[in-house]
Amino acid sequence: MAEPKRIELQEAISAPKILSSKDRVTSSHSRTVWGIVLALIENQGFIWLGAGQVTYDQSTHGEGFMQSTTTHLVRWTTADLAIFEGDRANRYEIIEGELFVTRAPEWKHQAVCGRTVTLLTIWSDQSGLGQAAINPGIVFSESDAVIPDVVWASHERLEQLLDEAGHLTAAPELVVEVLSPGKTNEQRDREAKLKLYSVRGVLEYWIVNAQSQNVAVYRRENAVLKLVATLYPQDELTSPILPGFSCLVSQFF
Repeated sequence: MAEPKRIELQEAISAPKILSSKDRVTSSHSRTVWGIVLALIENQGFIWLGAGQVTYDQSTHGEGFMQSTTTHLVRWTTADLAIFEGDRANRYEIIEGELFVTRAPEWKHQAVCGRTVTLLTIWSDQSGLGQAAINPGIVFSESDAVIPDVVWASHERLEQLLDEAGHLTAAPELVVEVLSPGKTNEQRDREAKLKLYSVRGVLEYWIVNAQSQNVAVYRRENAVLKLVATLYPQDELTSPILPGFSCLVSQFF
């Protein structure tokens, strides 16, 4: 029987490998993690890290795909992100203790983010009510830390939420996520992040789909973010938290 592999976690991140449930992945920066799953789905640009057993089914999923059946979850914290310092090729986020890793966004994704933040900034400069930013870190807690594509926050809320490092420590009024291609990426934004932003008090959440060219608008009703509209290029987008703001959805694309 072949001996289990031993791989340093940082090495595994920089050069993804097929691992079995008996393999050991260790980290010199934090605790030893048994049976870590490192799955890279190349077509979706998504990496998922967690603890569990690994099965490899080339006939069903194609070469290089691993399917995980979770057994003993590792709960990630913001302290563990020190492992990935210096990695500029990926984005690391933690939601309810689960680590999500996505590749750096591609050109079209960032172009949509740029148009979105420009629309919000022009209105903010005219109204004097707040500021918009691209990719600000939001550290809700040690087990919830994300990097939204775009946020808008009022001046009053910014004064209360920014820490010494310049990170938001609670919810801004508006969060915008631009969908990246792939089912897993879409599930993260439509499910995991929607739940997180709802629980943490975001007032409005826009999910921008560049492929379908629409915007799903969620607004806070009875303490929960609920879908109130899906808008298309010819539709006008307004918001009760942005008085006087309006734009055609086509301006995002």
